[in-house]
Amino acid sequence: MLHFNRCQHLKQITQKCFSVIHVKTDKHAQLFLSRTFALAELRKSWHSTHSLIGDKNIILMGPPGAGKTTVGRIIGQKLGCCVIDVDDDILEKTWNMSVSEKLQDVGNEQFLEEEGKAVLNFSASGSVISLTGSNPMHDASMWHLKKNGIIVYLDVPLLDIVGRLKLMKIDRIIGQNSGTSMKDLLKFRRRYYKKWYDTRVFCESGASPEEIAHKVLNAVRRYQVSLQLMPHIFTHCIPPSCNYMILVATSGDTGSAVLNGFSHLSKNDKQRIAVATFFPENGVSDFQKAQIIGSQEENGWAVGVKSDFDFCQTAIKRIFKDSDFTGFLTVEYGTILSSANSINWGRLLPQVVYHASAYLDLVSQGFISFGSPVDVCIPTGNFGNILAAVYAKMMGIPIRKFICASNQNHVLTDFIKTGHYDLRERKLAQTFSPAIDILKSSNLERHLHLLANKDGQLMTKLFNQLEEQHHFQIEKILVEKLQQDFVADWCSEEECLAAIHSTYNTSGYILDPHTAVAKVVADRMQDKTCPVIVSSTAHYSKFAPAIMQALKIKEINQTSSSQLYLLSSYNALPPLHKALLEKTKQEKMEYQVCAADVNVLKSHVEKLIQNQFI
Repeated sequence: MLHFNRCQHLKQITQKCFSVIHVKTDKHAQLFLSRTFALAELRKSWHSTHSLIGDKNIILMGPPGAGKTTVGRIIGQKLGCCVIDVDDDILEKTWNMSVSEKLQDVGNEQFLEEEGKAVLNFSASGSVISLTGSNPMHDASMWHLKKNGIIVYLDVPLLDIVGRLKLMKIDRIIGQNSGTSMKDLLKFRRRYYKKWYDTRVFCESGASPEEIAHKVLNAVRRYQVSLQLMPHIFTHCIPPSCNYMILVATSGDTGSAVLNGFSHLSKNDKQRIAVATFFPENGVSDFQKAQIIGSQEENGWAVGVKSDFDFCQTAIKRIFKDSDFTGFLTVEYGTILSSANSINWGRLLPQVVYHASAYLDLVSQGFISFGSPVDVCIPTGNFGNILAAVYAKMMGIPIRKFICASNQNHVLTDFIKTGHYDLRERKLAQTFSPAIDILKSSNLERHLHLLANKDGQLMTKLFNQLEEQHHFQIEKILVEKLQQDFVADWCSEEECLAAIHSTYNTSGYILDPHTAVAKVVADRMQDKTCPVIVSSTAHYSKFAPAIMQALKIKEINQTSSSQLYLLSSYNALPPLHKALLEKTKQEKMEYQVCAADVNVLKSHVEKLIQNQFI
């Protein structure tokens, strides 16, 4: 197997640095200076690469003529790392002949298979890899690359690509038959590029390779930060002298993300920051549970609670409000409690960013002009994601209407329509979209606080009434202010499955159940005067049984991994969640389960603090 890593580049630096340094001094001093300079260059090269991508590769993908090789060389020079051109460094060296000779020898279909095999037989780390235009058409090799790389799609306008290929005197590309035009084949390939990319760079007409390389590096940085923004904000803000125990209530998705994010902290930060994720033991999908439990690390634990999400969230809030208990933990163990789901405002910050990013993507792609309004439709139960969209609008993104999409637990929809938040005789229903199976919406209080001109006393009155009497009614003037920006509706279980089925049949895209809820409501509520951005909030792999039911796949009673393998055979967009598949293969990790009792949760928290910090 061919293996590339940054050592090849470091060897070149070493040879260059040790070769000749023109300094008028004695031999010993010359040797010392050259070694010092070489070590500085090596250290600079290692840190410039490692700080951005670590051992991962930056993988440039796009059509022929997109500039992958040229841009790759510029990035390699900037980062001081190995640059691999799949055509020159992999294929031609493996085959001992040119790519054109191989294509002529074996034909289109066999070429794609041979090309895929060659890519499967090499590995790299900390490198920049420029793919061929046809690599993304071979699934196995792309999965192989994706395991240790960030795939960047250089999205160049079609007319620019056609023009460049003419200048390069290329009149035929791999996969092009006699009856297919170059333009049609390039359009066909776009579906593969969209399938595989992690981040996309729009390459405007006239942009130089240096400008594109700069955009790629920024895109990779944004991609890296977005995965772990909250933990880094947290470690930046807290004082170094205290230990922190982060308590998280999750309805399915946030818990594993938080556990994973905080597991990537530095060794020193892990010793002072720990995470406990509480989830409803029977209120998440089997795949969500596997992901939460499988994300446990040395500083993070999962705790199942024999109740629903509303209890988990309310219990954690009560723990925070218990000054005797929090004071005891601070004095006895030097530990402060905090949170990392939307109880903590910092959790909303990344969501503000991606609402802005979605709008700017529409502008970049030419769907709307800058400043034109859009509506956003968001599946929500805890009101966090949709509140982040409100903040994005306050910061200047021209969002016209916020469409609140509920499942059968439609307390938010009813509230937006009536101004009456009523939990009396309302029981939580378990649905295909468990992350929004919520009746007590934590972030609604924040939005009402804004609408009521930051009247804290009113909020205390309303939400105390909700706790004691299980309902409250806001005044007519507040209802009118709320309805200026918000509309809402809900989706039945049957409509959810039907949306997944119809979307797959028409586009080859599999919606997860939460996104399906949003699509149903968006289709119903839009007035077609401006575009609607539907927020896709989860990956369908986590809800395989529901997806298989929606797609009318009969073999539902299988193991979790078998269900995922079966779904992968559909070659749908987005690709199967491979990391989740790996979690299902792991030996089942142990985790704690506790009763629905706040005192029991407090006892668990204290024990975890003792084990971690004492």
